Amino acid sequence: MIDTYILYYQHGTNLDRNLTTHSYQFWLFAFKTAKYWGYGPVDWTVDLLDFDTFKDRSGTTHASPNTPRSLFEVTGDIATPSSEVGAAHLNNQPSPLCRWTIHANFRNSFDDDSDDEYVPEYIDDREALDENERLYRWSSNNSKKTFEEKLTAALDTNSFSSLNSDSLPFALAQVAQATRSSPKELILESFGFSIMARNEEVFSRFVSKVEIGSLRAAGIYPFHLLTSYLDGSKTCCNLLDTALNNIAMQSARNCVPELYVDSHKHTVLDNLMINILKSHTSCPPVTVDDKWAKLKRFTGEEIDICGRWDADSACIRELFAEGRANIPIEWKHMFCHTSVQAICHSIGRLFGPMFAPSINTPSGLFRKSCQACRKDLVLSPLHSLVLVAFHLATSGCQGENLFGMLACLVCLLANGANPKQKVDISLEALMNRDTATKCTHESLDPWEFSQRVPDRLMEEWTDIAGLGWRVFCSMLQYARDESRSNVQAAPTSREERYFSNYIEVSDDSDRDGESSDYGSDDEEETCQHAKEHGNFYGKSKVIGKLWAAIQTELLTYRRITEEDPWMSENISMEAILDGLKNQGFFDIPLIMENMMTPYCQCGRFLDVLDEASVCVDEECTHYFANVDVWERAVYIDIPEDTNYCWYGFI
Repeated sequence: MIDTYILYYQHGTNLDRNLTTHSYQFWLFAFKTAKYWGYGPVDWTVDLLDFDTFKDRSGTTHASPNTPRSLFEVTGDIATPSSEVGAAHLNNQPSPLCRWTIHANFRNSFDDDSDDEYVPEYIDDREALDENERLYRWSSNNSKKTFEEKLTAALDTNSFSSLNSDSLPFALAQVAQATRSSPKELILESFGFSIMARNEEVFSRFVSKVEIGSLRAAGIYPFHLLTSYLDGSKTCCNLLDTALNNIAMQSARNCVPELYVDSHKHTVLDNLMINILKSHTSCPPVTVDDKWAKLKRFTGEEIDICGRWDADSACIRELFAEGRANIPIEWKHMFCHTSVQAICHSIGRLFGPMFAPSINTPSGLFRKSCQACRKDLVLSPLHSLVLVAFHLATSGCQGENLFGMLACLVCLLANGANPKQKVDISLEALMNRDTATKCTHESLDPWEFSQRVPDRLMEEWTDIAGLGWRVFCSMLQYARDESRSNVQAAPTSREERYFSNYIEVSDDSDRDGESSDYGSDDEEETCQHAKEHGNFYGKSKVIGKLWAAIQTELLTYRRITEEDPWMSENISMEAILDGLKNQGFFDIPLIMENMMTPYCQCGRFLDVLDEASVCVDEECTHYFANVDVWERAVYIDIPEDTNYCWYGFI
């Protein structure tokens, strides 16, 4: 369907304008249909889509500068921003305050003998037709068409577009017929729209129908798409969890690692790092990949991870109507708890299950080559994380404190990232100053790499960013020094491959923790993860303690007003820095006042339904969270079948 539009992309000026306008209008129609499937309007007509409100400067109904050449390729190269000035003059502005998701176990909310199921009656959505309108769930008779049939029917009638079908360089009926004759391609495109719209009902239907072979043939990487359109305000990590489990169970062998690295050599973890940069810095795409020098924007910028705007928001549509392709930096805010939680939960989803890819797979970001010897200079995940932290401190938003990067670092360590791994790095190449006269690369571990950042580059940082950088680097050094040297050898069998990123524990003493450190009176009590794999941190009792505190902070605190601090009084970067220098004595209320329930030496809480997304009542000894702001919080149910205990491949 989209390919049919592409065939006509090089036609004359009027046809080109009509084509891009029509393709955008169809894209928005499909997006709206997927986003509100099951709620609100059954048919999104041209009147409901309100194209006349958003026109470009020539007065023509708006054609988005982001219209993709293909649904699944990186977009932005066709964008031609009309101005590089700010967007403060626009009539519509996003809220400065984010929204968030709260994981909850609704199955525990009813008596055991009750047949009731938690189903909300309606959705309160600020991006609905009217912000005061409640979108009630459809009745069973509201729509007899499937989502795919909705798309083809719309092409038949052209009911979604403000353009007359005669003005287009092709016959819509032929496009609709071609779509019907290619059901597998239609399923793939519908699958893509369900990811972008983040409607769990639609997504669950298509993820179970899409075939691994079709994904490979089309060059589609579903986990990359999911992390490009990650939404910490409505679905968090649930869609990724659903996709991982469905795709893992489609084959007798583990095919998840085969979709972990895309055609750009970017891993799914890399995509999460890109999400941090695109959402919270002014970095352009070329920052992370030289091949993206012509791109004006990252994939998925039109959807905010904090829920402050969406692809159909008035502020986004007005921005695009002005010819702007990228999100203005003044719309963004620092790497906040909502974003950090979504990123960390996704990391847990990716690397917690038995079918996980290796967390130490080489990164595809910031790749360079030595101009003298032509050696490829490829970073590890933690080396890439160092550069992401650097860019946050350098090009991030006001108030950036790097707590989020500390959380990501400890989360990666908790899932087996190797802080001792050395790779060849050239600072001259990274700064595009490689003269090719001699080799400038040297072998560095992540902490050594962080110490090579020139002082002059940090002079413009704020005091709070400088403090965050010191904490981040101290954590890298502590993890490196505490890691054991007897890392597990390379696996030789298929079963061993699932444990290739774990550190071998040679004696029982490494698995035992003192009760005072882990909030438990039973020294033998530990989580299933530690029983099977031991402690990723070697003999350290400190990193797991910090990981438990970070998880609790992310779960229990949000900035309610613009005057509120970005972190609660229950944790502080200063205390963490002091603790890392003082044998792990963290003088923070979460630990000192016993505010957390028992947790293991690896930082995972005991007796929880889902280790990747712990609930407040599972993590806190008493209720002290401030997150129950009903108009900004969305409660999402923990999936019934979590992927941590699935042994299908072994």
